[in-house]
Formats: sequence, structure tokens, C-alpha cells
Amino acid sequence: MELLEARLTEFERNRKSRMFSPKQREQVYEKANYFLSKVSEYFDISPERLLNRENKKRAIIFPKQLCEYQISNENKKIFGREYWNLTAFLFRDLSHATVIHSYKLIEFWKNLNSYEGKAIRGFFSSLEEGYVKPVKILKEEQFNKKEEQFNKTADFVCRTLADYFELEPEDLKKKTQKRKSVFPRQIAQYQIAEENKEIFKKESWSLIARLFDMTDAGVMHSYYKIGAWKNLPTSEGWEIRKALSLFKN
Repeated sequence: MELLEARLTEFERNRKSRMFSPKQREQVYEKANYFLSKVSEYFDISPERLLNRENKKRAIIFPKQLCEYQISNENKKIFGREYWNLTAFLFRDLSHATVIHSYKLIEFWKNLNSYEGKAIRGFFSSLEEGYVKPVKILKEEQFNKKEEQFNKTADFVCRTLADYFELEPEDLKKKTQKRKSVFPRQIAQYQIAEENKEIFKKESWSLIARLFDMTDAGVMHSYYKIGAWKNLPTSEGWEIRKALSLFKN
């Protein structure tokens, strides 16, 4: 396919490392061709149309549906992480970081319960050209437990965090400069630490959002960001940070 050949030539030219050997180039071409043929077959669209950014059907497919398909169990061996950069280049209109983010977000979403999944799906539906807008969650959706239980849990969360960060509980609730330096990154990091997982479970997200006057989506993103980033090697971590720079809470 001429278009694929042209893309791979450009891909090779733009690589920061040395040029492909003839054997490497053959392997990459074989993988890319297999990748396109599988996706084309699944979505009933020709490889040429799939590579054409202006094609309307292609716009519907990528990135959400394509990523959902790629991370399904039966396709994990076909569409592994080594395809992230190739995917980004073949489709051209999306950065490597955005492709990584699309994969990560879908993986994260698949393991969430229906309530949390709803907020994440709201996040994903607002994904346009690599930029995610905050999703507003209705107040009545944020926390639906009894007020007594809410207050008890809120008090415990605030006391625990205040003690850890050497802040008064009331100061932790105020948007002060000192509070600003604590939340969301450090709190999220603290909350997902192994020894604190029993204290700060995912169901606390809405509670945290209400206590700290943030959007529920913003809190979820803080957890997701730290969790997805901390286990990645340096190069992938850089790409994740690049993708995260597109977010605004």
C-alpha cells in the first residue's frame, strides 16, 4: 500500500534513534500492515480510508472505539504498547501522548463500577483533539449516603490528612496557599500508597471532591494521574506527563 509505505518512510526519517535496518523495516511494515488490516476488518472500513484524517467514518472510530477494541483481552498480543508510537504516527492527527492517554483511560474505565464509570465516560466523551474538558457532576450525584455517615467519614478523612500534612482540619478545607501546595498531587499520592488503601478507597472520591470544593472528575483525574504515572519507565512517564499537561481541572 503506497500510503502506508509513505507513512513508514516518514516515520523512519523522524525517529530520534538510528535508521531501521532492512530487517527492522520489514518487521515494522508487517506489523503496521497487520494492524491496519485487523482494524479495517473490525470496523468495516478500508485501510486507505482509515489513514485518511478527512474521512468522516474514520473520525467516529478513533480514538475511543479503536482503543476499546485494542485493549480487549483477545487483542492484547496484537496491539501491545509497542504500537503506541506507531499508532500515533499512522493516524498523524494525534500525538504519541494522546494515544497513550486514550489507552490508559479506557483501561482505567473498564475496571470501575457503574457510578465511577459514568464520570469517566463523561471525561472520555469530551476528548477532542487531545484535550479533555472537566466534567460537571451534579451535587446530588456526588454523594448519596446518609448525612450522618458522610460527616463521620469526612471528619476522619480531614483529621487523617491534616495530621499527615501538619495542617489543621479547617485549614485543609480552605483554599489557602499552604493547602494549594498539598492538593491534589500530594494527597492523591498519599492516598494511593499501599498502607493507606484501606482508608482511602475509590468511594471516597466524591467525598474528597465535596470537602475540597473540587469537581468529582478533577479528583478522579488526580488519582488516575498518579496511579498511571508512577509505574511507568522514564520515557513513557514523560509521554504521560506531556498528555497530562493538556488537562485543566
